[in-house]
Amino acid sequence: MSSALEGLLGDITPADFPVHRVPVGIDTDLFRPREKRRSVALMPRRRAGELKTVVHILRRRGLLDEWDLTLIDGMDGDGVARALGDAAIFLSGAEREGFGLPGAEAMAAGAAVVGFTGHGAAEYMGEGRARVIAESDVLAMADAVEEAMREFDEDRETFERKAAAARAFVQRSYGLEVTARRSVEVFAQLQAPGSPALVRDATEVEHYSAHGGPSS
Repeated sequence: MSSALEGLLGDITPADFPVHRVPVGIDTDLFRPREKRRSVALMPRRRAGELKTVVHILRRRGLLDEWDLTLIDGMDGDGVARALGDAAIFLSGAEREGFGLPGAEAMAAGAAVVGFTGHGAAEYMGEGRARVIAESDVLAMADAVEEAMREFDEDRETFERKAAAARAFVQRSYGLEVTARRSVEVFAQLQAPGSPALVRDATEVEHYSAHGGPSS
C-alpha cells in the first residue's frame, strides 16, 4: 500500500489496531528505459478533459510538430512497458489515487513524469523526481511539458541524470525484491506468538453490509 493509505488506515482504525505496510511491487526489468525518442505518452482514460486540453495547447504552440503522441490504451503489460520505455515524457493523469501505479512505472522506464499526483502518487513524484502540477492547472502542465521537451533536446545529460535518479528511487522503494522481503517480514509478525492477528477460537464476523441498512 502507499504511505497515503497507511496514514488513512491509521486514522480510521483503533489506536491498537496493527497496520503493516507492504510497498507496491514494480518489475523494473520489464519497465526499463529503451531507446528514448521524442514521444509524449499518456493514458487517456484518466483526467481525459485536462489531458486533452494540455495536448491542444501543445499543438497550438507547435510543440507536437516534431514530437509524437503515444496513447497508452488497450495494450497488454508488455505493450505498456515498451511504450513507456520509448517515451521521453509521461503525462500523469492521476486522480484520487491510492498509489498511482502508471507514474511509478513510467519513472522505472526512464520517462520524465509531468502531471498530477492524485494524492497517492506524491510519495514518489516529490523531491524533484517529477514535475508536479497543481490540480487542474492545464496551463502549468503544458509549460512543464515544454520545459521537459527542451531539456530532452538541449540538455540530454541533465535529462538522463534526472531520469536515472528517479528510476533508482523506484527500484529501491518498489522493486519486486523489496516487496517480497517486506511481505516475509510482515507475515512473520502476523504469525509470531502473541500476535493479535492469530485467531485460535471460532469467531463469527458480520459482513460489512449488515451495518449499512437495507439496500435499495
